[in-house]
Amino acid sequence: MDSIDPLEVSRILSESFRTDNVQRQSDGRSTKQPARDSLDSSEGKDPFLDAHSQNESFILLSSSQIHPSVLNSEMMRLTLSNQKEQSQQSIVDSVAQLQNPAEAGEQRDDIADTLEVIGKVADKLDDRTIIEHPMCESCAEAMLLVLDRDISDCVRERQILEDIGKAAELIEPLSSQHGSSIQAMQQELDKQEELEQALCETLSILDKQLDALCGQIDELASSEQREQASRSQKAQEQNQSSLVLERLEAEQWALDEKYARLAAQLTQLQRTNVFNDVFNITVSDGVASINGFRLGGRSTHNVEWAEINTAWGQSLLLLQTIARKLEYEFVGYRLIPMGAFSRIERLSEEGVGVTLELFGSGDLYLGRLFQSRRFDAAMVAFLACLDQVAQLIMSINPQLRLPYRIDQDRVGAVSIKPQFGQDELWTRACRNTLMDARWALAFVSSYNL
Repeated sequence: MDSIDPLEVSRILSESFRTDNVQRQSDGRSTKQPARDSLDSSEGKDPFLDAHSQNESFILLSSSQIHPSVLNSEMMRLTLSNQKEQSQQSIVDSVAQLQNPAEAGEQRDDIADTLEVIGKVADKLDDRTIIEHPMCESCAEAMLLVLDRDISDCVRERQILEDIGKAAELIEPLSSQHGSSIQAMQQELDKQEELEQALCETLSILDKQLDALCGQIDELASSEQREQASRSQKAQEQNQSSLVLERLEAEQWALDEKYARLAAQLTQLQRTNVFNDVFNITVSDGVASINGFRLGGRSTHNVEWAEINTAWGQSLLLLQTIARKLEYEFVGYRLIPMGAFSRIERLSEEGVGVTLELFGSGDLYLGRLFQSRRFDAAMVAFLACLDQVAQLIMSINPQLRLPYRIDQDRVGAVSIKPQFGQDELWTRACRNTLMDARWALAFVSSYNL
């Protein structure tokens, strides 16, 4: 048995098992599944674990070796032992099922011999390898793949080691050439370390300066914030002041407008002669009138005594107003303006006053004569009071002159006393009296104390 060629034995056994596996049972079905179908059904499984369920032919590998880290020898030995037992049992069962007992006996003897040879060959192979034999084709193919991978790993490892050796050969001459400069490099390294230390000290100083600058920046930022707040407050105050100023300017503009309007009114009032408006003296057709009441013209213009008396009352009120404006007190007389029934009281040295009636009547009776005398005396007293005012005005402004000179009962050389049949002269005397009163009124209108 030692001289048996393992390769030849493997070839013979493979052909024998392929012939046995194609035999059919009496029902026409194969007793075992083909190897390829078994592989397909067990795709994704470990071929070493499923090899016992496949009826494949076996091959013998001489001096087969596998790295222990790749395959577990104990697992493979258990798997192959189970596979061998099942294969032997399958062969025996196939022989037993033959229809011819004689042929079955002969085949059983041949198979037994063959199995004996296979067992001895497997024992020899077991002694030479760590893997039990026989193996199926799937296991052999898996073994080949693993061995190919191990060979590739060994080739790469060898290439890496060769590269490392070449690099070592290149480094060795370089280190010998530059060995002399190690001391210089050490000195340069010391210098660089000293320079680094100096730079570190400089960096420390710069860091301190940076911290100081950062502090100053923070202070400036705080100051800027305070300044910004102050500017904002000032801007707000300025806005408030602007609003107040605008309001005051608007009020001032309104006051200026009001002042201008009032000044215009004042100017207009100053230019307006109040006395002329209150005491309007005019002359029409030779008859003078005051405030529309005619004084005289009884025969020529048929003026009633009531109108004449009212005119005398207005004239007496005008004379009293002029005296008050000039703050003058009449000497010897006191005026009593009462409209159409005005009077003048003549004061004596004893303090006894005589009342003179400044109104007349056209009735002819005895009492009328006495009343006419009082009326004439009242008109003469009126001229006396008017002359006192005229003298005061001319003393204030000597350049002024009375239009119609007053001399006792005459004004402008015409007597103020009415004469029978001389109504026209009396009308002219009344007109001269009103002209002198208007002259005094014009002075008082522009006079300021």
